[in-house]
Amino acid sequence: MIIATIQSKITGGSHPSTTALNGKLLSSDEAQPHLNRLYEIIDGLPPLDSEQIVPISDSRYLLCVQDHPERDEAGRIRPALVLWSDDESLESIKSTLQAMGLEIARFSDLYREYQAAVQARAKAQAKAKQNKRVLLVAGVVAAFALIYLLKK
Repeated sequence: MIIATIQSKITGGSHPSTTALNGKLLSSDEAQPHLNRLYEIIDGLPPLDSEQIVPISDSRYLLCVQDHPERDEAGRIRPALVLWSDDESLESIKSTLQAMGLEIARFSDLYREYQAAVQARAKAQAKAKQNKRVLLVAGVVAAFALIYLLKK
């Protein structure tokens, strides 16, 4: 499932947002249950004030915040929210981005940054685990050495 939404270019509360589901634009009536689901999934996230991709804790979803290339009529940046499950293909995600008028190249950059951060985090965790093993072995060796010295 891929849900994307962005506020209207027309300011004022009576204009519906643009929403797509799995690559297809939805009418405002069709969109509402999907928007409810999106906001339910991302509830509790801290405010995201920059373009980025973040995993949703305790779920299999990722959220991308990406600025739409077209500003609203007041000249404000319109951040889009794109939510997808981690088993979606990049091609499916890209078709949804295209339907929303989002830049594929920018999404690709954000996705590469996200993957690099994930790999760096995994590498740091592996190093920390290795360091714990080294400390454990050193502690065991020190304990045996102390026992040996005390028996002499």
